[in-house]
Amino acid sequence: MESYKKLLSPKVKIVATAYVSNSLGTITPIKEIVTKAI
Repeated sequence: MESYKKLLSPKVKIVATAYVSNSLGTITPIKEIVTKAI
C-alpha cells in the first residue's frame, strides 16, 4: 500500500487494479485503495 500512496496525487484521474491474482493467490485490498484515492 505504501507504493500506492506514493503514486496517488491530484494529477491521477483513474486507478486500475486487479481484485484477485490467481497466479500469486493474492486479493487486493480494494476498499483501502479507494479510500486513499478519494
